[in-house]
Amino acid sequence: MKTNDYISPDVAKKIGEKLNINFDSFHLLEFTDAMNLELNAELKTDPNMVPETISEDELEDIGRLTLAHIHPYTD
Repeated sequence: MKTNDYISPDVAKKIGEKLNINFDSFHLLEFTDAMNLELNAELKTDPNMVPETISEDELEDIGRLTLAHIHPYTD
């Protein structure tokens, strides 16, 4: 599946660091790709969302969703 790459590795790293992701044990490009995949899914469900106007808070939310999909929590 081809996704648009709206989130650069630099932005993903900044968001990941805010979420306390240790990129020594986690691949930055994997996180970047997963964030772009999550963002593309969000764009499909919300036609009013424009990638160029996404706030840093929204990027953090996308980062949290991405992390939850990569490392799901168990009850």
